[in-house]
Amino acid sequence: MALVPQAIGWTATMGLFPGYGHDNAPDRRADRVSLLKAAWGREMEACHERTRFSISCVMTDATVLYPAAGGCPEGGEDSITLTGSSNPRYVRPDELEAFMDAVESVVKAVQIAMEQTSCRIEFTPIIRSVYSRIED
Repeated sequence: MALVPQAIGWTATMGLFPGYGHDNAPDRRADRVSLLKAAWGREMEACHERTRFSISCVMTDATVLYPAAGGCPEGGEDSITLTGSSNPRYVRPDELEAFMDAVESVVKAVQIAMEQTSCRIEFTPIIRSVYSRIED
């Protein structure tokens, strides 16, 4: 029996500061996080108006490690990992491809706003998803 995905999970990680070879500018970190939050909110709302998909996310502090020869700051690059998933209550299995396209459009727009040259977006099928909501 083949299992059919009922939802799609996604993860994207991007740096907070543009370019390579920087020192992470700790005195500007809060400003960059605020910029990312504002860009995400703006792009999420625009996407919802265009597609009706809500591309909400959880933001988690991250450190990306790569070779110093590639410009990695000492101790790693300050980054943010964004994670989310489609909610089967609102996104049908036959809409998952369109949902992934919507996620990609929001992430890429935020990547541009953050002046990031690279960002990785990964999608994972979710076989079972339970949306628990306690009613008043």
